Amino acid sequence: MKSAAEAACVRIGKWQVRLGAAVLDLRNSGLKALPESIGELRALTRLNVGHNQLKELPATIGSLTALTRLSVHDNQLKKLPATIGSLTALTKLSVGENQLTELPAAIGSLTALTELSVHNNQLTELPAAIGSLTALTVLWVGGNQLTELPAAIGSLAALTWLQLRNRLGARGVPSVLGAPRALVLWPVYGSTAPCAPSAPLRERLTAPAPLR
Repeated sequence: MKSAAEAACVRIGKWQVRLGAAVLDLRNSGLKALPESIGELRALTRLNVGHNQLKELPATIGSLTALTRLSVHDNQLKKLPATIGSLTALTKLSVGENQLTELPAAIGSLTALTELSVHNNQLTELPAAIGSLTALTVLWVGGNQLTELPAAIGSLAALTWLQLRNRLGARGVPSVLGAPRALVLWPVYGSTAPCAPSAPLRERLTAPAPLR
């Protein structure tokens, strides 16, 4: 039987996380799985489980509806649960450096997103639902197996910075993006100097101190 103190916590790996925690940073923690009970941490606004050995995210991740920043970069994820679409308060999502072969259509429900990083995965296409992310300003899609961008990406009127570095041809990109805008493509075609934010999204998401 759990003690009162244990009942007020969720165990993740070797850590006991209190139910009222708002920020949780478990980078480089040797995690191989997240428990279903992580969905009980409904007060979380920032969660970073990057640089672990996670192969999947539990469906209960969708219960963390207060999250504004979620980083699961540098793991072994092959897919994202559809319940991620319930995280409608997210402004920054980093799932780069995994083994994702597709993104769920539910990602289109994350309409508050301003930064999305899906770089260095195994994506062959982006879902048309990405066109619903009308608040998006920064998009990292490089290091995948994309050969074209969906026409829906032209709906991202707020997009100001797009990292490509795929099999995409430079000629096709402007027509997909529609009307001219102040959009930076990185790498800049015809130049070896990147024109980019000061650090990748995954680095900017690591600022919260670990919960001890």
